Amino acid sequence: MNVASRARSATLIGAGQLAAAAALLALVLPVSAQTSPTDPPAQPLGLTGDVTHDVVSLRWDDPGDDRITSYQILRRDADTDAPGVFYVHVDDTGSAASSYVDRDVEPDTRYVYRIKARNAAGLSEQSSYFNADTLAVPAGESTPQPTPESTPEPAPKGGAAKAEDDPPDSCPDPTPTAVGVDAVPIVVTSTTADYFVLYVSHELDADTTVELPVLVKKGEAGTTTLAENVEALPKERYRVEKYLISNPADVDGDCTDDITELDNLGSNNPVNPAAAISFSDGTVAISDQETFETLAATQRFLKFIIFDIDTARPGVYFINTTTHGLHNTFLDTVGLERSEVVLGHMVYNPNLVAPDGSRGVYYYWGVGPWEPFSIAARSYTVLAASMPLLND
Repeated sequence: MNVASRARSATLIGAGQLAAAAALLALVLPVSAQTSPTDPPAQPLGLTGDVTHDVVSLRWDDPGDDRITSYQILRRDADTDAPGVFYVHVDDTGSAASSYVDRDVEPDTRYVYRIKARNAAGLSEQSSYFNADTLAVPAGESTPQPTPESTPEPAPKGGAAKAEDDPPDSCPDPTPTAVGVDAVPIVVTSTTADYFVLYVSHELDADTTVELPVLVKKGEAGTTTLAENVEALPKERYRVEKYLISNPADVDGDCTDDITELDNLGSNNPVNPAAAISFSDGTVAISDQETFETLAATQRFLKFIIFDIDTARPGVYFINTTTHGLHNTFLDTVGLERSEVVLGHMVYNPNLVAPDGSRGVYYYWGVGPWEPFSIAARSYTVLAASMPLLND
């Protein structure tokens, strides 16, 4: 079974067992609208709410499904939680009512919510996002005691970690403007002073959802189209942020701003936290066929590693196969252990026919660990996001 993404006449295909391929097809192809008593409920829609300094009142569209027994509330604290990671805030609301009041919030704090519907068969797909910026404490009211500071996350392995003696504000951190996603393909109103970040959500497990940044794109005059380098997922899986080019963010968390990395694609990569390395060892982005063939030499056979796959900011290195005939020699170069990474190979065959009838196919496979299959699905996303030569 092939799930493909064209690369100018080339396709990226993940090779694996039939069950894994079927699972990947379920990830990217439309799901039948038909349901049965054993089906989980439909995805909740229309999540919105009202926000004060100490209450977030959520509400969403009534799904009209009498099988729903309750809802699960997912939340992340955008100021302290790891980027893109959602936690189960309330596992079971205990009611089928399409609303929930969260009183466990702090003033002047940025929260992001998603929800899932629950019935006897299980949980639905998660809803789209609702951003809730709580207000400051009104004048005359006492200021709540500060909560203990969260423990900083360890720096990503293989990434350009922030030095311990850097000032706390050394990494870019402007406030984004949320942009609604109404349909796929995503078309946003834009100017040449803007740039946009596209995120896609994946579930790490039943309780945790992560968002992976998959595209940083400068705005065009009028409108700009945003898309992954692979076949589009349902619109509810995507989120978009807008920033000013003059005040860029750092979405991959490596302390180099997005525009600097975008302008130096190859040496850097705004959606890949892997540290810059010498091209003689490899690269962090493949923007054209020439780069791929140079790294893969005459074999058209390219090795790669993915690290921190179980986080919201996994990184990938495409290895220069001429220099490193084995994964292990490259791992020694970047200071990673084999047990810490997903290893894989990628091949380009110009004679294979892609599903759209064009010639030229990229395909890849891994040498572990690729279980559970969600690792393969996230790896597919990570690889494609760092291969701008792919096009749908």
